Amino acid sequence: MRFARTFLEIFEAAASEVPSKVALRHPRGEVTYEELLRRSRAAGAWMRSRGISRGDTVATLSENRAELVYAWFGSFMIGAVFAPINFMLKGDLLEYELRDSGAKLLLYSDEVAGEALRAASAVGVDAVPMSHLEEVRGELDRREDVGPGDPAAIIYTSGTTGMPKGVVLPHGAYAAHAVESAQIVEAGEGDTIYGAVPLFHTSGQFMVVMPAIYARGTAAIDPWFHASTFWRRCMDYGATISFLIGTMAAALLRRPPSPEERSHGCRVMYTGGVSEADWPEFERRFGVRIYEGYGLTESGAIAIFNRPGMVKVGTIGRPLDDFEAAVVDELDEPLPPGAVGEIVLRPKEPFVMMLEYRGKPEETVRAWRNLWFHTGDLAYVDEEGFFHLVGRKKEVIRRRGENISPYYVESVIGGYPGVLEVAVAGVPDELGDEEVAAFLVVSDRSSFDLGDFVEYCGSRLPYYMVPRYVKLVDELPKTPTQKLIRSALRDMVDGAFDLERMGLRGKLRKKLGLRWRPSTRGSRVSSWWSSSPAS
Repeated sequence: MRFARTFLEIFEAAASEVPSKVALRHPRGEVTYEELLRRSRAAGAWMRSRGISRGDTVATLSENRAELVYAWFGSFMIGAVFAPINFMLKGDLLEYELRDSGAKLLLYSDEVAGEALRAASAVGVDAVPMSHLEEVRGELDRREDVGPGDPAAIIYTSGTTGMPKGVVLPHGAYAAHAVESAQIVEAGEGDTIYGAVPLFHTSGQFMVVMPAIYARGTAAIDPWFHASTFWRRCMDYGATISFLIGTMAAALLRRPPSPEERSHGCRVMYTGGVSEADWPEFERRFGVRIYEGYGLTESGAIAIFNRPGMVKVGTIGRPLDDFEAAVVDELDEPLPPGAVGEIVLRPKEPFVMMLEYRGKPEETVRAWRNLWFHTGDLAYVDEEGFFHLVGRKKEVIRRRGENISPYYVESVIGGYPGVLEVAVAGVPDELGDEEVAAFLVVSDRSSFDLGDFVEYCGSRLPYYMVPRYVKLVDELPKTPTQKLIRSALRDMVDGAFDLERMGLRGKLRKKLGLRWRPSTRGSRVSSWWSSSPAS
């Protein structure tokens, strides 16, 4: 293992060792390590000339492009805090993140110039087109000697409930996870790691660019993911490793077979959110090895992962070397194998996790209790020490005194023929309890047999988990980073099939020999990536 205190040390060492090697490929060309270092230094010098100094925040609003990487590395070099903002934000939310970050400079791409300038004017931030970084040629007189505990970046959480929180990550986290990510996929100098995931999110930074540079390999970035062209892009870039989130993998699986899906050069992919049913099928069909895992922005994208020699399909793996992880009850007492509780994390080394939620000390303290960071995610650990993700603590459906994991119900329904995507949520009933609602994206609505679907669910789920409401939808609500917005599902139940009023659950109860009948409620019957072809 190459030891480094900060990611800057890793990058500068790589540029010294392999200066002429291609460090970055992007839709408009490629950049060597030597050129990337020069351009990053020039970006830092230019920022300094604009009055940016150590500790100041530099925000960006841009899709993936080379200049975004120059801004990122250049910020680090002058000790500024890099704050990449989701370029699809608009209006009040964009203003909120820009203001909350404390940015003194906003670099924006031409595609979002209108929104960027409006927000910058409202907040009072200096705004400059990001394309300007292609032109700057200054030389950095000195690099700031940042330490592992110094703030490196502010990454905003998705904000599916409430306003987003700015997660302040230290330079030490960038160094630690560059190493961890590279080791998960055994990246080497001959590898190209490809990702069409945004650099405003930790996945694009920590799972694509950083491990490639640590390995002295090549990072390849695209601004958009298209399922129809993904394998062709892998071939174009010479990718040997890639990163996907679960919905991307599902989109690829639903595509018709193509020659590219077996003639690409990818040997391994690390993923987050691939279902147990899709995992072996993905490996079989596309000829790649999957390493599934778990992390969150606060942990620096990764914390628990399957990795070489330690793989168990259907799990998120075991804690990485830099982390301790446990599953605890409401009193933070460790639970025995098989018992569901909250995942808690803590670093084994300093500065490998977040420093704080920017400007939110109470929320920071609330998250760190009893020397553990509380993730809000539910899981259980099996006898072999593998973690099984169950769901979000706040997303658990409470029905008739039972706690129901929507993730578990989704995993079962996802195996029903013709179901492409599924999301499950609790919707209120007249007793203050909840009923289970399932929202399905199916391949052919005309052939979808609701009665057969209920039979399928009843044969695989405890009765109290069988959905009362089923709605066929064209797409599920998601954030720009393709996380399901589960809170939005509760407002989508109008027009759903009410299986209770239709008598289908009654038939199922009779078949299962159940005598209990629930009360009924009033009838309610009645993107940065795309799975469609690129335009």
